[in-house]
Amino acid sequence: MQEFAVNYDVQPIILRCSVIAGPGQFGKVDQGVFTLWIANHYFRQPLQYTGFEGRGRQVRDLLHIDDLCGLILQSLERQDLYTGKVFNVGGGLKNSVSLREMTGICQAITGNRVPIGSVSETSKVDVPLFISDCSRICSELTWRPKHCVETIVRDTVQWIADNEADLKPIFVREGI
Repeated sequence: MQEFAVNYDVQPIILRCSVIAGPGQFGKVDQGVFTLWIANHYFRQPLQYTGFEGRGRQVRDLLHIDDLCGLILQSLERQDLYTGKVFNVGGGLKNSVSLREMTGICQAITGNRVPIGSVSETSKVDVPLFISDCSRICSELTWRPKHCVETIVRDTVQWIADNEADLKPIFVREGI
């Protein structure tokens, strides 16, 4: 993208996002697992901890979709200052959570407990810990994520409740 900007005189701002979550985010096992985790608690569907001994200890930072949209709007206001720059964007350490911790949050917010299996084998591409270093974008744009993990879960649960008829066929697997 940086080469393209120079060669074609465009003004990109490159945002490398961590896990985007919140209303409107669909989830599956290999992409969007936290939305899947929330939806499965809401719809009382089984889950499983996969990899790293199957204990749900892998950690990611979450970025609420509204925080990302706000950042994009803010960066477009001064696009001339950020053209061609690459920024890491995520929830950072304050908005990081393990799957095991997410389970407790989902239980508290939905009031539902679901069966959670365990697969100890770890995929070759999975990492135990990923937390974005957003210090550059926080200092250059004075941006900070506003939504904490609990808010992301609450907002996602509300989105599911508001759209339950449309979302249930996507998240509920028949015969389970």
